[in-house]
Amino acid sequence: MRERSAILRVLVLVAVVVLTVGGILLFGPTSHAEPTGSVLGLDNLVSENLILNHVPASHFTLSTDISLVDNHWAEFSVTPTVLAQGTLQSFYGFAHFQSHRWVVITDGSKNVGCPNGVSSGLVPLTVLTGFSFQCPNP
Repeated sequence: MRERSAILRVLVLVAVVVLTVGGILLFGPTSHAEPTGSVLGLDNLVSENLILNHVPASHFTLSTDISLVDNHWAEFSVTPTVLAQGTLQSFYGFAHFQSHRWVVITDGSKNVGCPNGVSSGLVPLTVLTGFSFQCPNP
């Protein structure tokens, strides 16, 4: 039992590193078709990728929001539940609805979508501003 618990902790830690450092690679090829304006497919996409990386659904809370500036963009955030505090880091990201599918464009924990951030400015500034995100000065 102790061995199994240690293995689970290592797997969760590996998932955290993969999600915060290599999230784009993790999410890139996966997408879900749905009508524009709905976040159900995006919720499923993010949740499935976390679960596939050994993060139990009971260990995170997911929230998603469609941009009021451009409904082809959405923001999502993942926060650990009490069960995962200390083993899962909060992170957020942006997804774009393209070719009838949500595709995660970028994710991380700081300055995501900003010109000097993780995505090198892949998220339009008007969309970032619409979500009340402010990028640091270059």
